[in-house]
Amino acid sequence: MKGLVQIRLFFFIFALASPALASQNLTAHFIDVGQGDSILLQFKDKSFLIDGGPPGMGSPVEEYLRRQKITHLDLLILTHPHEDHIGGLIAVLEDLPVKKAIDNGENDSSLIYKRFRALIEKQNISYAPAHAGQEIDIDPDLRIEVLWPPFDGISGGLKRSDPSVIKNTWESILERVLSGDMNQHSLVLRLTYGRISILLMGDADTVVEKSLVASGGNLSSQILKVGHHGGTSASSPYFLKKVRPLVSIISVGEGNYYGYPTERTLSNLQAVGSSVYRTDICGNIIITTDGLNYSSVTGKNC
Repeated sequence: MKGLVQIRLFFFIFALASPALASQNLTAHFIDVGQGDSILLQFKDKSFLIDGGPPGMGSPVEEYLRRQKITHLDLLILTHPHEDHIGGLIAVLEDLPVKKAIDNGENDSSLIYKRFRALIEKQNISYAPAHAGQEIDIDPDLRIEVLWPPFDGISGGLKRSDPSVIKNTWESILERVLSGDMNQHSLVLRLTYGRISILLMGDADTVVEKSLVASGGNLSSQILKVGHHGGTSASSPYFLKKVRPLVSIISVGEGNYYGYPTERTLSNLQAVGSSVYRTDICGNIIITTDGLNYSSVTGKNC
């Protein structure tokens, strides 16, 4: 693959496989879109894209998809309508056939989100909001759980019998409403293929992390896409102890204004023994798993 110069193997080295066996792998591409998020997932004959980076990254994302020989998307997911996640999706929707689109149900009033929804309608793409407690049906061998946001502002998918869970959920929603922070409504997804899990935190922050921990659900994941680009508003120690990631991916722009990722976040990840890969240093980061073992490939020597 052009531009990929470093390969790291975890656990066992993948056996040399026939193309038929290789096609059974789950591959997650953490695309370098600068200060933003964009993740391409491939499994068997299915391809789906989560976020598209900022508006100027539409063409580079499309070019990356073309290099993977992708001619259509089975699923497009928007974690939340902030520009560094939705921006590049406009070009993708304009140029690439998409079967189904999912977002967090935010129904944002911004012009870019209105354009996003208008393109979905124009292209006759099946659309639905997602909420905690749902599973996204892609393939029987791949489980995709929606862990956040709660359904209809209550506790969809959480254990309602536990008063502390309900209290934490309502507190998180109230804080989001008061702050106007869409990050607290970001989609959080957990993918499981065989024995390997990948937790994708979008821009969810510590308020969401508290509620996820309080829910009592299984958060353990070998691969973590770190929340909110490695900022201090996410990746709290108590949350990371529940996830126990062996590898953490931070999607972040080189020399970004915010100073992400912060030393606090990097220290928290180091404390749980996680290896860290950053798109600002490593470029595109690709994780491939056969359900038992996994490997990584990076676009730069990092």
